[in-house]
Amino acid sequence: FLLDNVFRHGLETLTSYPKILDYLQNETGLGELTQDEKLPFQRILFTQYLFHGKLAEAQQLVQDNAESFIGSGAAGTIAFLSGHADKTTELFDIDISFLRELTGGDNVAFFGSTGLFHALALLQNNQTDQNQQVAHQIAVTQSLFTDSVEKEAYQVLATFLQVRNSTVLPGEEMTFRKDSRPHSLSILFAALIQYWLNSSLKPEVREHVETLYQQAINNNFQFFTLNLAAILSETSQDKEQYEHIISSITQETGLRPLITILKSEEPWKRNLQALIQVTSSPQSSGINQEERLIWAVNYTNGKMQISPKEQKLSQVGNWSKGRPISLSRLYSGNLPYLTVQDRKIAACVQKFTNPETHGTSYHFDMDKTLPAMINHPLIFFAQSPDTPVEFVSGEPELFVEERGTKLHICFAQEVTADNITIFQETPTRYKIIEINDNHRRIAQITGKDGLEVPIDASEQVLTAIGNISSF
Repeated sequence: FLLDNVFRHGLETLTSYPKILDYLQNETGLGELTQDEKLPFQRILFTQYLFHGKLAEAQQLVQDNAESFIGSGAAGTIAFLSGHADKTTELFDIDISFLRELTGGDNVAFFGSTGLFHALALLQNNQTDQNQQVAHQIAVTQSLFTDSVEKEAYQVLATFLQVRNSTVLPGEEMTFRKDSRPHSLSILFAALIQYWLNSSLKPEVREHVETLYQQAINNNFQFFTLNLAAILSETSQDKEQYEHIISSITQETGLRPLITILKSEEPWKRNLQALIQVTSSPQSSGINQEERLIWAVNYTNGKMQISPKEQKLSQVGNWSKGRPISLSRLYSGNLPYLTVQDRKIAACVQKFTNPETHGTSYHFDMDKTLPAMINHPLIFFAQSPDTPVEFVSGEPELFVEERGTKLHICFAQEVTADNITIFQETPTRYKIIEINDNHRRIAQITGKDGLEVPIDASEQVLTAIGNISSF
């Protein structure tokens, strides 16, 4: 756990820890462990080999410890980064089949960076993504691994697919938050898709790329050095300073630059297509404007019922009432008009097979579905299809109220054993609140009726509230 956190920080900031890497390579202190106990250490080492450009060592590690890497996407990743497109699909498919057999479901994905490379490999093989395979896989991954360090990179890639399909406008593909430093993978993927879309980089992204490029060189992250150099070479007037580095790393490591898997577009082509899109009438617009998915909801007795419906646009520009879509069809992901957020919700559908009757059923995993629906623009009441409904993100609120000579401390919403709480703020607005163990501990202390303390203890109360506010 400690090693994993150190290397996660190292990957985020491209900071190198050579002594810890030597420890893993030499297996110092790991000799007495079983193969199962060695597995997490070997997967950490594999990731380090990848980003330091040591493909040969990564390949050998996987070959020597095949059981540790089954279902991980490691073999397919090595083939993909080496430019062996003929082997990539087969190797990824073997691991995907293993995960499906292991879990008993179809919606499986690779955890960690191998999942990103799997998505890129799918895109390389089907660059238009007409069958929505790449978009569906990204949605499944985002649903399974909601807090992964790669989540921003996945979102960037998903938005890229929407821009390519003209469902969002150019320029919406990536913006970095001002209050935090973006992850190295987020910067790389933002730069990749901007190059593929426009053959150029925005000033904000270029600044991040140039800073990260120097960090990669200083700490010997060959994977990042190669790919950032390739992007800077194609988007800068001075190519010579990068071409030598690209050639050297390619020959030394066997890595191939990621920008080569897709052809970039001239900016005028994308902007002209966008201009046609925003000025076209409903009758002349494409399939993405003629069909859409809406979510009909009904909230009763503290439970939220969700029903997806397919709407079609009439000749006069009105949407139909909506035809219910089965969860099995939604689970398949084979609906071309689904947005990225629709696919994230669809990936929360679970499939169950009864071992006795062999019957198959589908239902929503509500702990995942409700957070995925936050800020979706097309949620309506089931009983009143024309009434839009808002799902917004909320947090547990602690009230401190002065009552005479005492202070009363209590939760605004009841904290239960459920992981998700729904709070109806207005008739059409619902807060989706995620509950964790910290909240439950506080609720246990304050009690069902709240906690009363003398008003003289105001200073201590403020100290406690200050500590609590962090979560």
